[in-house]
Amino acid sequence: MPNALCVFHVPCCLLLAPGVRYLPDPPERRTLAHSRSAEKRHRQSLKRRARNRSVRSAARGQVAKARALIEGGALPDADAAVRQAAAVLDRAQKKGIIHANNAARRKSRLLARYNAALATAVVAQAEAQAVAVAPPEEPVETGRRRRPSRKAAEKPPPTEGKKPAAAKGRAKATKAPSKKENKAKKE
Repeated sequence: MPNALCVFHVPCCLLLAPGVRYLPDPPERRTLAHSRSAEKRHRQSLKRRARNRSVRSAARGQVAKARALIEGGALPDADAAVRQAAAVLDRAQKKGIIHANNAARRKSRLLARYNAALATAVVAQAEAQAVAVAPPEEPVETGRRRRPSRKAAEKPPPTEGKKPAAAKGRAKATKAPSKKENKAKKE
C-alpha cells in the first residue's frame, strides 16, 4: 500500500515516520479483538477494571489508615479503623476483586499488629500502676555471696587419696539377652 494515494495526493509511505509500516487504527478500534463480541468483552473488562481499582484502592487506604493509627498509639480509634478495614477487605473478597486468601492474610497481619500494640499498651499501663502503688525497694547490698545450692550442700566433701573401686575402671558391660533366652524365661 505504499504507492496508494491519500487525501493529500501524497504517497502514504511519505506520511509515516521512518520505520513505521502502517497507519494506526482509528480510535474506535484500538483493541486486539477481531469480533464484535470480543470488542464488547473488552469494553466490559475496562469498566470492570475501573470499578475493581476503586474498591481495591479503598481497601488499601483503609488498611493503611488502620496501620497508621496502630503505630501512632491511638488504640481506641485504631480499633474502629481495624474493624472498618476488615469489613472493606471482606466486601472486596465477596465481590471477587481480591482472592479470599489475600483478604484473610491482610486481615490476619493487621489484627496481629493491633493485638501486639494493645498488649504493649496494657503491659505499660500495668507497670505504671505497679510503680505508683509499690513501696520503695530496700537498697541491695553489693558483693554479697550467693547461698550454695542444695545439691552442693548435700554432697559429701571429696575424699583425698584413692578413688573408689567402681571409678577406677569401666564397669563391665552386660550383654542383652537374646530372643531364645527371653522365650526360655517366659516358659
